[in-house]
Amino acid sequence: MRTVCAMMVLCGMIVFAGCDQKPANSSEAMGRVDAAIRINNPTERDDALGTACRGAAKIGAVDAVKKGLAGIGNPTVRDEVASDSALSLRDSGQSGAATEVTNFIGNPTQRDNTLKKLAAP
Repeated sequence: MRTVCAMMVLCGMIVFAGCDQKPANSSEAMGRVDAAIRINNPTERDDALGTACRGAAKIGAVDAVKKGLAGIGNPTVRDEVASDSALSLRDSGQSGAATEVTNFIGNPTQRDNTLKKLAAP
């Protein structure tokens, strides 16, 4: 029982540690998006694309972000990921690209709120 608990904790740590790893470069970011796009289950694909887009945005990989957002089928998920990605792109010094990514946000209120955050100092 003790061994099983220890293994569960170790597996949880490995999964958790791997969740926030950002890609090393634009090529790796695009590879992650390409892999996520090939997932057959729509919900799992959207989740994987969201993770890939957010990681790509953190390193300023604009093309990977756009390709990933275009592949997300659920409008609510796409809006959330686009908003998060826009803010990360701004933080990585890509303000113009961040504004461009807001075009993927279908909800006008959410798009305006994201643009307001991008416009703030």
